[in-house]
Amino acid sequence: MDGLRGRDYALWVASVLVMFFIFAAIGDFGNIPYLIKSPISSDVAYLWRLTYFAADGVFAVFMGSIIFLSFRFRATSQTTVKTEYDYTKIAMPVLIVAGAFLVYVESLFINPSLYISGQFTVGMMLAFDLFLLGAIIFVVYKAYYD
Repeated sequence: MDGLRGRDYALWVASVLVMFFIFAAIGDFGNIPYLIKSPISSDVAYLWRLTYFAADGVFAVFMGSIIFLSFRFRATSQTTVKTEYDYTKIAMPVLIVAGAFLVYVESLFINPSLYISGQFTVGMMLAFDLFLLGAIIFVVYKAYYD
């Protein structure tokens, strides 16, 4: 694959500008006139507009670059190369750590001296339950259906 030409840079700049104007139009170009009721809120609106356009610039460069690069460097051949990975090297430690953490968190319910906060403990337990379930689903999918 050869390098980028002048046409490619022009297309990149065009995609960035398009994303800039789309994001600016969605946000009414940073205008919030309905909130301006006093001189202080006018100053806040000016700072908001300044911040909005700064964020718009970051968004435009990021999204414009992603769109340009995804079209410019997309795969053009019809052949695909499938590589085999051993997912157990990644998944088994994840399953072991998640299972060990679940045992620890559930021991907090059994031993009142270790009890921290009920909502926090339940939240952590449910989060790791979901993480463990996702890891199991991933391993089963990769082992049998991929």
